[in-house]
Amino acid sequence: MIDRKQIESTYKKIFFEEKNISHVPNNDEPFYFIQRYLPKNHDSYILDAGCGDGRYMHKLATLGYKNVWGVDLFSPDSPKINNYICASIDKIPLADESVDMIYSLSTIYYLDKPIDAIKEFFRVLKPGTCLLITAHTKYSLFTLNRILRRKFKPHLVKHLKGVRFYSSLEYKKMMETAGFKVTEIDGYRVSYFSGPVLRKIFKLCGIQYVPKYSKQKRNKIIALLRSIFGYHAVLVGFKPNN
Repeated sequence: MIDRKQIESTYKKIFFEEKNISHVPNNDEPFYFIQRYLPKNHDSYILDAGCGDGRYMHKLATLGYKNVWGVDLFSPDSPKINNYICASIDKIPLADESVDMIYSLSTIYYLDKPIDAIKEFFRVLKPGTCLLITAHTKYSLFTLNRILRRKFKPHLVKHLKGVRFYSSLEYKKMMETAGFKVTEIDGYRVSYFSGPVLRKIFKLCGIQYVPKYSKQKRNKIIALLRSIFGYHAVLVGFKPNN
């Protein structure tokens, strides 16, 4: 059983009590995918499902998007975020077909039943609009590291207690079961070893390390492999028009 209170406590400390960098650089991998699917109309309603400290909401606001909303577990007095909803992503207090885009970054696996959130996303999205999710996947070395820490150093990863990791194809099936037409499966940061090494070098030099997503020519097989073995899988699905 996933302990939501522990998840809230862990991320509240990360986002609001520690001095962490809370801006989104232009070469941020999740943002690379988000901006490809942003509605052209800047008055569109966009939902950040699992918004954390609201860094992606702020990024979209700087691009001129006026109606970006965030939902997360933090109590209302914790985040200093405009348009914030305190709720779980599987019980979103919004009307049916009221949102033009949803993105959910590294959040979906914190639910006992991720498909419940995906069905909720489907409910609040307007027909013809899209959902974008990112998640750790169970065949990644990055995820194996988390599983080993959970087993041998559980005090360091209390927020991962009870968390189940799924494959990108399992997430695809969930999205299709909910009614989405999945149009893209990809991933990023495949190399487990180069990232940590570069982070240490940059840290010694006093520089923030932000890996750049490769914009190489897309190949569906390579993209699928990235979704299976990368740091995060990325899936995009559209709600069919009525």
